[in-house]
Formats: sequence, C-alpha cells, structure tokens
Amino acid sequence: MAAQLVKIDLSREPGVDDIYWVVAKLKVDNEEIFAVVDSGAWHLFFVWKHWYESVHPKGCETLLFKCYECSPAPCTPGVTTKITFVDGTTVSIFKESGQALFNGRKTSIDFGLIANYKAGTGSVEPHASLGLGRVLKPESKYRPLIEQLTTKKVIGSSAFSLYLKPGGPPTGQLILGGDDPTLYKGPLTFLDLVEDDLVAFTGFGVGGASCPKVVAQGKADLDTGTQSFIVPQSLYDEIIGYLGTRGSKKVPITKSGPELYQVACSDRQYMPDITFFLRGAKGEDVPLVVTPDVYVRPPMDPEQDECLILISAAPEGIWVLGNPVLIGRYFYYHWEENKIGVADLR
Repeated sequence: MAAQLVKIDLSREPGVDDIYWVVAKLKVDNEEIFAVVDSGAWHLFFVWKHWYESVHPKGCETLLFKCYECSPAPCTPGVTTKITFVDGTTVSIFKESGQALFNGRKTSIDFGLIANYKAGTGSVEPHASLGLGRVLKPESKYRPLIEQLTTKKVIGSSAFSLYLKPGGPPTGQLILGGDDPTLYKGPLTFLDLVEDDLVAFTGFGVGGASCPKVVAQGKADLDTGTQSFIVPQSLYDEIIGYLGTRGSKKVPITKSGPELYQVACSDRQYMPDITFFLRGAKGEDVPLVVTPDVYVRPPMDPEQDECLILISAAPEGIWVLGNPVLIGRYFYYHWEENKIGVADLR
C-alpha cells in the first residue's frame, strides 16, 4: 500500500524590500494563507488580522502572507508564547485551531496567531510560518503541522520532501508524508548529518572544471527560511572576487550597502556557476551547482539596472544554503531517521 501523502503548492515570491520567500499555499477556515516554508523552525503560525490591521489598516490585502481571523471576529487571545529566530526577530503567538483543507478533505489543526512582532536583521514584516525543522522544545504546546497530520493518520510518515522548478516565479510542491520518486532523477543521495540539522561541508568551486575545488571543511545549514547564501566571513571577499573574474567575461561588482554586493542585471549571463560540495553519507563529495540565475536576484522590473548578489557573510563559519538552492532540485527530510537526501529534478 502506498504511503499517504499530502501535496501542497509552493512558489518563490517577493515580499517587501525584495526579500524572496518560498511560501506554501494553505486554506484554513476558508482563509487563504501563504506560509513561509521554514526547515529551520518548527512552529506553525499565521498573521492575526485583528492585530495586524490595528497597526496597518487594510494591510492584509497587500501582505504577501495574508491574514487569519476567527468567525465571529475577532479571535480571543490566550496566553502568548514568545519565539526568537536566529536573526533576532521575535514573534509572540497565542494558540488557535481551525479546519484546514488537505487533498480536498478538511482536517482540524492547531496553530499560533501573531499578537506581537519585532523585526530582526533579516525580517521587515510579520510573516506566516510552516515550520518543518526539528522540535527543539519537546514540552512545547505547539506541535508541527507534520506531527499533527501524522498523529491524525492523514499522512503515513513524518518524512517530507520539497522542490522548486525554475521559472518566473519558481514553483513546486511540499510533500508531507514521504517522497514522490517520479519527480526526480535516479536514487536520492543522502548527506552526512553531523549535528542536528547540519550537514558536512567540504568545499566550494567557482567557475568550470579548470578552476580547482577550494577545500573548506565545515558545516552547512540547508535552510529554506533564508533567502540567500551565507558564507564564512574569512572567505567572502575571495568568493565575490571569483564571481567577477571566472565567468565567460569579467564583470564589475560593486558594493550595495556595507555587507552586500551587486552587479549590472545585464551581466548576470556572463557570471560563473558556484559549486558547493557537501559530504555524502558514504563519504563521497555531493556537488550542488548554483547558476547565476539563482544566486543573483532577478530584476523586479525591466527598468532595473543593478541586481543584488544573494551571498552574504557571517562570522561564525557555518555555511547557509538558503531557499535558492531548492531551484531545480528535490530535497527529502526524515528527522526521525536523521536523513536528508537530494536529487536533481526530472
């Protein structure tokens, strides 16, 4: 008997300040919600309409993530729980429940509603979240969506997978309950998990085969909730330099603020590929090739001259491969078995 799966549509969409999010399209109590798919967090929460529109009148109409409201309105907030994200963003949520639509059937789910929000360095507006990460606080009254659906036997496993096909915007699916082998080439290659949700990182390459791999032993976080690639500070300038010189022709790269770089949008086509090397479960190198169409943010309008390079630096030395790495790939996660697998899409 085939495993029970729930498939949810995904797309990579721009929010305010041109931040790109991978969002899942949900239907909860007839409200349409677009929730950030976040493999680095486990909470399921939405933006509470009453709270948000008390600050931004009619703001839910233009908010990428949309809002949720009880019927009759407004919801009655209970005890709040404070969540702190790695970028310093804090979200205060209270518990609510509703009927969500999966595979054409309604299922009761619990979720949080935002009653307060304070932006950190990487966030500029409240967002809805569909957390897929490990539960770091087993005593929490908030349970991940995938655990709720497994308990209710809506899905047959706590495994999940996701992918994005290239396009404008990139679209794909989040598959709860397992994987769909018809979507990817060959068997999954499993990665070497070295710490919770981190995988072993062995090096990088910029340019073609004539440019040797740069050995850089470390750890990498495959974080779908991050919009960019984050590299160790000690290697940042070296990588940016290669991007300007190792493509089909040299291109000028200029500063965009204190910690970011940009390039003429028309020069994206000349820039080199980047290969990130992860260690497989069998000790082999697993190359993830990222093209300039992926690591350079596309222009938001035809008149835009400069495009941001989606690579930044952090001092702690962990490589972060954000949601752009999903484009053209299929990822499989099963935390209970300490497995992350990857394959190219068909």
